[in-house]
Amino acid sequence: MLVDNSLIFLRIAAQFLRGHAGVRVIGSVSHAADAVGRAQSLRPDVVLVDLMMPGISGLKLIPQLRTALPRVIIIAVSMMDHAGYRDAALQAGADAFVSKVDMDIELMPSIARLTQAGRSRSINEEEDIGGVFIFLAG
Repeated sequence: MLVDNSLIFLRIAAQFLRGHAGVRVIGSVSHAADAVGRAQSLRPDVVLVDLMMPGISGLKLIPQLRTALPRVIIIAVSMMDHAGYRDAALQAGADAFVSKVDMDIELMPSIARLTQAGRSRSINEEEDIGGVFIFLAG
């Protein structure tokens, strides 16, 4: 799930993710306020959350997602690649932080590391999912 107020970024991120084997983009929303409910219904393995959004910020949304789906992988993304943002995202409950500038280099290794570590169990465990399901919300 990508929570981002930029529809252009959502399209670029979806296209990028679909280009990787084992990844399936399962949905998107355009407002952070809709993210928790949609994530609960789709039960993604990975949620990508932009930190800088109008209304509900990513830093406020991350704990809500963590409460609703405690085992989902949450990766914070932002153009603001500063230690303070990274630290705040991790403190809020994100599992990782990836700069949008370096997303093409850092995102897939972060997803692989976190899924291999067994962080996510949000999808029905009896199903062979054959890859990571990502719900894009933004």
